[in-house]
Formats: sequence, C-alpha cells, structure tokens
Amino acid sequence: MQGLEIDYSIVCWDADLRRESDSWSCYNGPPRGWKRTEKEEEARCNSYRVLLTRSRKGMVIFGPPW
Repeated sequence: MQGLEIDYSIVCWDADLRRESDSWSCYNGPPRGWKRTEKEEEARCNSYRVLLTRSRKGMVIFGPPW
C-alpha cells in the first residue's frame, strides 16, 4: 500500500527481529523455540521499517521485558 500515513502509532518490537554483529537477524518464535530464519528476514525488516516510518504526529515503541 502506498501513501500509508498514520497520525499516531504503537509498535510492539518483539524478539523476532534482533540486531547482531552490525546486521539484522530474524527469528521464528515459540512454539518451536527461537530459530533463525533467513527467507523471512527481508519481509520482517520491511514490515518494521514501514511501521516505524509512517507516524506523522507521534509513536510509542514497546517490547516485552527480555
């Protein structure tokens, strides 16, 4: 979807996307346990990028206590 703009957004940053050694790593979570997946990495990074860049007035980013 092009032209997506949101006034206020809330983004939950979970353990599925992590920064490791100067690059992003994507993980599949429970019930299988945390396993690294490369084929989903680009799509997951793009999803977070879109959510983090579309707010016009404000944003809340939160995550579970790791």
